[in-house]
Amino acid sequence: MTPSNPNETGDDASKAELPRHDWVLLPMLGLLTIFSLAGSTEVIARLMFTDLSTDKEGCIVRNDSSTGWRGNPNCVSLEKGYESEPTEIRINSDGFRNDFEFAPKQPGTYRIVMVGSSAAMGNSVRVATLLPAELSEKTGRRVELYNEAIEGWGGTPRNIAFRFSKALSVQPDLVLWILTPWDIRNAAGMMPHDEILPDETLLYPDRKDRAPGTQMASSGNGGILTVAVHALSSIRGFVSDAWHNSRSDLMLVHFMVELESQNQFVKSQNLSRQDAQYLGAEPSEKRLQHLQELDSYVAEIHQQASDAGVPVAAVFWPNATYAAVLSQAEWPAGIDPFSLDNELRSVFVNRGVIYIDVLPDYRNILNPQAGYLPYDGHPNADGNVTFSGMLAKELTNGAVPELKATVQSLPPQQRER
Repeated sequence: MTPSNPNETGDDASKAELPRHDWVLLPMLGLLTIFSLAGSTEVIARLMFTDLSTDKEGCIVRNDSSTGWRGNPNCVSLEKGYESEPTEIRINSDGFRNDFEFAPKQPGTYRIVMVGSSAAMGNSVRVATLLPAELSEKTGRRVELYNEAIEGWGGTPRNIAFRFSKALSVQPDLVLWILTPWDIRNAAGMMPHDEILPDETLLYPDRKDRAPGTQMASSGNGGILTVAVHALSSIRGFVSDAWHNSRSDLMLVHFMVELESQNQFVKSQNLSRQDAQYLGAEPSEKRLQHLQELDSYVAEIHQQASDAGVPVAAVFWPNATYAAVLSQAEWPAGIDPFSLDNELRSVFVNRGVIYIDVLPDYRNILNPQAGYLPYDGHPNADGNVTFSGMLAKELTNGAVPELKATVQSLPPQQRER
């Protein structure tokens, strides 16, 4: 019998079994490494993307189901979103975001009241700040703008119609209504639906179809299997919610979108869901339903405005995906962003409302999605400047006779001379 060689290496050595404790320590070490990397990434993301709110008293009232969200009069708050700069939010005594109080109209002044939701309400650089100056320059007359837009559910068409008398009370020469895809989708909304759901449904969406307090069947093997499926679904939902609520997810999306080209951005968006309802060449049932709901509130708003002798002009402000698709040379199969544009024009014009069309102007912009916050989705400072310029151009081209351009805008270098 030949004794084994203690120095022997090769296949026999590779077959040596790991000590039993290594089977526990190695997986634990791997998990520790994963958690350490994930934790470090989250810490870095939280340092890079911070938010701030001094809204102690609540500058936006969000719990009044009779009015939807609305401004809290005489409130001042310092706000900062994850991707934006700190901004002072001032709500005047009338409950709207203006840095000044509403006052009697001075002779020769053309007054615009703007209504809408969060895009119109704006951040630090916003349409309400930019547009009056641009219109004054183009028309040669004093133009002032009262911003009566309220973010979120306070700016849905239903809410605008509900408190439209407020917009008319300040004797405007024009009411300017800014709509986004969100506004159309939630035309009939007054308050967010999630606020009336049981708390557990916010964390576990699969439970929404189950009445509160009911028990899942647990008899026999089928019951055990059902319990197991629901448990796995709940765990999956919990993990998914934890990821989507993390700053790591925000950071990943933020930088991925910033680095994407226009074509890559469009391809990365899921056009088969919400955006497809508005970008599709043929309207979906949901889109037709939303347009029908919108039409009822347009009729109500126009009737009130007509009785007061005040014209209303509406403009559609596309979101990042919509704007990116608009500026592409070719659109994906089944997509036509001007289909909704034509439908909106029909809704407004048939009700006697002026339709201001800025969508063709997006055809000439390279990477227009750069005008939006990558994760948040709202227009950023550049996006506000771009949209304000388009809107000023279209408002002064004769669509609103009183705002028809009377002076030729000069290049900046000539204005300084």
